Amino acid sequence: LQVHARLGLLGDFEPPRDSSTTQLWTPDTSGAATSAVGKVDHKREQERARKRARLATIQNRSVPPLRPNVVNRLAEHFTHLQFVTNGGIQSLTDLEQRLPPTMASTGNGGGVVGAMVGRAVINHLCSFSHVDHVLWGAPLPTWTRRQVMELYMEYCSQQEDEQAYIMRSTMKGPSTDILLETLRKKLVAVPFALFYGEEGNNAYQRAIRKLVRHPSRYTAAGMLKGALVHVPDHVLDQPVTEFQPWEAMESYTQYNQRSGPLQRAIL
Repeated sequence: LQVHARLGLLGDFEPPRDSSTTQLWTPDTSGAATSAVGKVDHKREQERARKRARLATIQNRSVPPLRPNVVNRLAEHFTHLQFVTNGGIQSLTDLEQRLPPTMASTGNGGGVVGAMVGRAVINHLCSFSHVDHVLWGAPLPTWTRRQVMELYMEYCSQQEDEQAYIMRSTMKGPSTDILLETLRKKLVAVPFALFYGEEGNNAYQRAIRKLVRHPSRYTAAGMLKGALVHVPDHVLDQPVTEFQPWEAMESYTQYNQRSGPLQRAIL
């Protein structure tokens, strides 16, 4: 059983300044809790959930404020359970500070054993390229950005061929083309921030945004190959472990914040 709860939603009270001694909740020992079973319109509820998610994607990440210490207190209270923290991690440095000194989580030992990272990796792929080296002492990767893109474009072509064969074998009509176009858009979004902070990144991202408007005309590998012409050779041949730190990047906040895969920064 996995329970995913955003850090800011653990507790329905405004924590005082000294939140380290405040009780998280009051257990119900009266035995008065009851449960009811009713008919649920799953289709309607799923649509409502999608609508709420679209409206609150960005706001939900800052309201209410994050409370990372709550996870540590839960881990102290339930020593037999393992906890994975989620939220507020912007860089690999934040990840190191959030995790315990040792990452050993073998057996049934409890405590904070991991952290979930999403937007930080998506926004700056190369900044997490050495995460295995930092956390577990693995050798540093030697891949260049060119090698990564070449392998990924091969993967895109393979995925398109496999999915096209499956869909055309099991489906009929124009819906197969629509699903294939959707797949191409998703594949192209993955390496969108591979060159973040490097020369040619702006032109590379603009080219992807233009090409992705025509998924019926170009394959995912073709879109990426067309966008790579805007990236200089010395950047393509640069190892993924060499990158501009996130703190050195220029940030732009005077615009409407959106939640999409092809944004300059996923907020």
